[in-house]
Amino acid sequence: MKAVGKPGAKPVSSSSGVVHLLGGAAGGWGSGRGEVVAGQDSSAQRAPRGDPEAEGLRHRQSTSASTVPSMSPNENRPVLDDDDAAHAAAEAAVARFAAELQESLNTSDADGYDRSFAADVMWGSPYGATLAGFDELNAVHRTLMARATAPPSDFEVVAVRAPAPGVAVGQIRRRARTGPGFSEMALYTLVERDGRWWLAAAQNTPIATPPV
Repeated sequence: MKAVGKPGAKPVSSSSGVVHLLGGAAGGWGSGRGEVVAGQDSSAQRAPRGDPEAEGLRHRQSTSASTVPSMSPNENRPVLDDDDAAHAAAEAAVARFAAELQESLNTSDADGYDRSFAADVMWGSPYGATLAGFDELNAVHRTLMARATAPPSDFEVVAVRAPAPGVAVGQIRRRARTGPGFSEMALYTLVERDGRWWLAAAQNTPIATPPV
C-alpha cells in the first residue's frame, strides 16, 4: 500500500479563496434541475398501502436487498492502486490540477478555473445539490466568482489513488485562513484522454465539528 502523501508538504493558497466549493452557500443554486433530494426513496414507506407506485417501489427495494451477495470480512480484497507508473502519473495530474485551480482563483477567472472540466462532468455540492455538465456548472462558477463569495483559503492535496492507468482519484482539503469561514474536503476524479487529464466528477464535503 503506497503512502498517501508527503509529510510536510506545503499547501497551495488562495488570495480569494475557493468559490466552487461553497456549493449552495450563496445564491441557492442547489435548487436547480440537477438537485437530488436526500431520502427520496422513503416516500414509499410513507405512502398508504394500495398506492401502485409505492407498492412497486417497496417490491424493488425488497428484491434488491435480497439479491445483494453476502461478503465475508475475511474475503480477499484487491489493492487497486498497485501500478507505480500509474500512481506517479496520477499524483502529477492531481498536483497540476490543484495548481490550475489555484492560479485561476487568484485572478477570479471562472473559465480558467473550469478549463479541465469534462463536458459531462458530475458535481456534488457540500449541501447535497448536484449538477451535471460543463455549461451549467461554469455558469454557476461565473456567478460565484463575480460575487467573491469564498473566503481566502489554503489547499492541501491529502491523498491520491490510481485505481487504473489513466484514472486519478484525489482528496484536496481547503481550509479558510481566518475566522469562521467555510472549509471542506473535496474528492476529485480525473481521467486521462488523448494525453490530457479531465475532471470527470467531484464531491465536496464541509469540514465541521462532529455532533456530540
